[in-house]
Amino acid sequence: MIALAGPLDTMPVVDVESELPPQLLWLADKIDTVLGEREHAVAVARWAARTAARMGLGRQAQLRTAAAARLHDIGKICIDGSLLAKPGRLTAAEWAEMRRHPEEGARLLAQLADRPDLAPLVAAHHERYDGGGYPCGLAGAEIPIEARIISVCDAWATMRVDRPYARALGVTQAREELESGRGTQFDPAVVDAFLHLAEEGVIDGPALLPVHEAR
Repeated sequence: MIALAGPLDTMPVVDVESELPPQLLWLADKIDTVLGEREHAVAVARWAARTAARMGLGRQAQLRTAAAARLHDIGKICIDGSLLAKPGRLTAAEWAEMRRHPEEGARLLAQLADRPDLAPLVAAHHERYDGGGYPCGLAGAEIPIEARIISVCDAWATMRVDRPYARALGVTQAREELESGRGTQFDPAVVDAFLHLAEEGVIDGPALLPVHEAR
């Protein structure tokens, strides 16, 4: 269940997952277990919905943002698992392989789900506000607002947990990283909305995945 925020003290809960194909949700969760012990896609979807609401996007746009965020990494199922869990830096060839995942995710959405509206959002979640991202080098308003929101939430989720190649950052450090990317990697308005939510305690921490809870 993904919480969509109106006023932050009266957040209605909308079951975004019931609208998505179970096989794609399974893929998203499978990828999360490879990446680490804590949730990623679910957390990104939760925060993306709240950020979209704070920015004044309509209800359907909030739902679309949450749904695309929930599935944003499914293209990684097409990437060699050893790369996803590799400690240290990727080689140039490995990085080129990893960069395929947004387009692969969009392809899977187009082929396996009746949600063509989500494919361009997933494809664009690694574009940069300054045009230096991938796969298409889109910039500014060329990048769908939903993808700009997912980009910020995805970065926060990645920074806040241990990964094979990096230790987790604290809240202060992660905040500094977002602020340093404001206007270059990230849409400034999205960063501002997200960090205001973080200050209010609305951005919670990524929970342990169920498979790790009993440890």
